[in-house]
Amino acid sequence: MIGCTITDGPDGTSSYLIEAPNGGALIVRDNSLEKGPKSENHKAAIAIGAEGVTHPTPEITLTNNNLRNDGDYETALLWNLTATPATLKGNQFSGSVIPLKDDGGLYSSIVRFAVDKAKQLRSVAARLKTAIMHWVQ
Repeated sequence: MIGCTITDGPDGTSSYLIEAPNGGALIVRDNSLEKGPKSENHKAAIAIGAEGVTHPTPEITLTNNNLRNDGDYETALLWNLTATPATLKGNQFSGSVIPLKDDGGLYSSIVRFAVDKAKQLRSVAARLKTAIMHWVQ
């Protein structure tokens, strides 16, 4: 799914915005996503493997997506129920959103997300240091 806009709107009652119920490769990039206040499934915007993993799942990659949660509930960008580690990079959130719900116990998915965030923080720190050094001189 690349370059799409998927929204519930104020009255939509969707379950998931994107679902791969039995696994399979999942690449979600450059999308605008919105969970509405009346969504029937608060768990996640995107789910993979929720009905049992019967297809090989070589890749789960979510990059540069924007997710807005208009509900008064917490939701995850991705609910991963496969044995494949998910890669999340450059995604933006508004409302009550967590990046990953990983009921498969995939520690490596969380580690990949943390490493990506650490790289972003190091980059910001380096730019701040450069700006401060330039300002002090």
